[in-house]
Amino acid sequence: MHHALHSNVLPLLFGLAPEEAIPTIVELIRAKRFACGVYFSYFVLKALARAGQHELIYELLSSEDEHSWGNMLKEGATACFEAWGKEQKWNTSLCHAWASAPIPLLIEEIIGLQPAKPGWTEIRFHPRIPAAWTSFKLELTVAVGTIRLTYDKGTWAESFPPGIAIWR
Repeated sequence: MHHALHSNVLPLLFGLAPEEAIPTIVELIRAKRFACGVYFSYFVLKALARAGQHELIYELLSSEDEHSWGNMLKEGATACFEAWGKEQKWNTSLCHAWASAPIPLLIEEIIGLQPAKPGWTEIRFHPRIPAAWTSFKLELTVAVGTIRLTYDKGTWAESFPPGIAIWR
């Protein structure tokens, strides 16, 4: 009667899950949430992106569950912890880069900005902004220049370096 999060996430992430199994795997993730360490959370979120589940990605990113970045914030985090909370691992580092999954996921999957070619000479830009967001600013320096995006109540302001091909 047990279904492991890890053994379902990886087939979804790598395109190995049968098409008819995808809704069941997504529901398993919805139920189990981050029943994993912070390291594996990146793969959970990327698997959900592959399945087009951007609302669930945002729900998990903004959660305040015991296993969440919201829990880290409740415990006073100013950087990502090695575990979901200070007491969840006896020697938890309070500054651990492998727990920073929200950063690339917010940029790539929610804001929708990804390189289409190495060096960012071509980019994909397909935002999936949650209804809860009213505004944000993103400035990202890449090899060919600086990308600036501003979103305010449904209105976009965009600035891309000259010569970049943008795929929407």
